[in-house]
Amino acid sequence: MGDHIVVESATLGRTARLGEVLGVLGQNGEPPYRVRWADGAESLYSPGADARVRLVAPEPDPEETVIGEGDVEWVEPVRDDGSPVSDPRP
Repeated sequence: MGDHIVVESATLGRTARLGEVLGVLGQNGEPPYRVRWADGAESLYSPGADARVRLVAPEPDPEETVIGEGDVEWVEPVRDDGSPVSDPRP
């Protein structure tokens, strides 16, 4: 939980939809997810081909073996506008 979902827009000129995973309702971490979207709305969501999940977690310890596969992207936490949380703006 706390990971981010980014849904790319297929419509020219529309921005991506951003959400935070609040809960996982499927078995073994599978969808559907309870998501709070950047506009404050909450819904159940099962990602499609236009979505990606960005894991918000500490970098793995290089001395530990990390096993996994798939399109996983380790990222720094960001605000809804895409700026890093470390940015000094409020």
